Amino acid sequence: MHVSAYVQKVLDFNRIVVARTRDGWRVRGAENLRELRAPLSLGQPTIDPQSGTAGFNRHGNSHYLHLADDEASVRFNRSANTRLATPYLVSANARVTSASSGDKQTINLALAGEVPLKFSLAMAPHCAVSADGRAMRAGSRTGNISHFSVPQHAIGELRVHCAQ
Repeated sequence: MHVSAYVQKVLDFNRIVVARTRDGWRVRGAENLRELRAPLSLGQPTIDPQSGTAGFNRHGNSHYLHLADDEASVRFNRSANTRLATPYLVSANARVTSASSGDKQTINLALAGEVPLKFSLAMAPHCAVSADGRAMRAGSRTGNISHFSVPQHAIGELRVHCAQ
């Protein structure tokens, strides 16, 4: 990360607004700071690219949320349902520049980084992944997490589709 990018994240940290809503949390001002930490006690994050949440990663006593926009509506599910309903981003060495979905079985992401991309997706084994229209295979898989790497520094459309 360049120092100038780090400075922008620090400035966002001082400007970001997180407000409680009736059904979750509203985040505003996350222009450069797209990773937020939430305690596990809130429950499992609900993945909804349309509302700005592209995924999460559990580490220690926290969930690290991946936001796809400078504004997001973040919701949590307190039930212990561990079934993977929607594919989502677990980790990436790049910024999520956009996210969308047409249904619960498909997620579209755009990633932009400074080095060759490495990312992990939570998805069922029968899901198909493509990057800019080309099919991709995971380099490895651990449980329901598939790990990918590509030589490009950006992917304009990373599509994950899980047919029923």
